[in-house]
Amino acid sequence: MRATIAASIGGLLVGILAGREPVAEPVPAAPAVAEEADQAGACERQQRALEARLDFLTRRGNELLYDNIVEEYQVSRAAGEPLSWPAEPPERLARDRLTETVRDTARKRSAEVLTIDCEEYPCLAVIRQAQGADSPFAREVVGSYRRFDILEHRVEVGEHAYEAVLFYPKTWAGREEKLARLRFRAETRVDWYARSAPSVAP
Repeated sequence: MRATIAASIGGLLVGILAGREPVAEPVPAAPAVAEEADQAGACERQQRALEARLDFLTRRGNELLYDNIVEEYQVSRAAGEPLSWPAEPPERLARDRLTETVRDTARKRSAEVLTIDCEEYPCLAVIRQAQGADSPFAREVVGSYRRFDILEHRVEVGEHAYEAVLFYPKTWAGREEKLARLRFRAETRVDWYARSAPSVAP
């Protein structure tokens, strides 16, 4: 009896096991040697790229520094030396007289006086008026300043014209060191206002 039951159970187990699909055993992962080698190579390539970039930026920085030094030297030469006020300037070039003349003319022309710079000689005025004005602003003033030469610089932006008003003694004709300074003052001032279009002097 017992032998029969054991045989039956054994047969049942064999039948059950025979009906199952074989289960694949998991394969142990191989050491990640190749992956580590790839990472090391990538790091090395990145380091070389960074070193090359640093070398380029260093050389470019040195070039820009040199260019800046050269530009500052050239600007300093073009700017010339500031011109001091004489002990007795001509009456019409005196601060108060020129300021009064420029402001009176501006009122007649509906122009705006942006600045009158008298820190050095002679005074420099910068005005803004409608671009369609009949003539340059300084030409309107020149009637009472015939004994002087005029340096003109004008920049047009949008609907406005920005102009320098700068009179200087006729005896300065041909004196390039003085005229260079006047040009530098007029151009830098007018160009600054034309770019930023403020209504108050910096």
